[in-house]
Amino acid sequence: MNSGGEEKRIYDFVTRANWIILGILSVAALLFFPWGVFTGVAAGGLIVAVNFTLLRRTLGKTLTEGATRFSSILVKYYIRFLVSAVIIGFLVAFRLVHPIGLVVGLSLVMASVVAALFNELKHSICKEVS
Repeated sequence: MNSGGEEKRIYDFVTRANWIILGILSVAALLFFPWGVFTGVAAGGLIVAVNFTLLRRTLGKTLTEGATRFSSILVKYYIRFLVSAVIIGFLVAFRLVHPIGLVVGLSLVMASVVAALFNELKHSICKEVS
């Protein structure tokens, strides 16, 4: 059974990992690739990191206030999705970013979630052993 503390720990881990991985990928892109790749990684990473944080706030606020209206969550989700799509379209259409760099940046949260999975597996294995 998951407690609120475990969920908070996982969320905090993913949030922290988002920014750490974004920093590492951005520096690597800046050092080893053209400027457009760097801007793609940075822009994509910022888009998904902000979306992840806003989604968490929306869900947390809705659940703590006892709101049972699922539609309000969906409306906010789709508004964020639409805004993100417009920003991504603008960046690509005006060639402000390299598409591969953008895809790498947009994959940031997935990398953080995978890291959180391995972290939780480590915790589970350590609990089993002790």
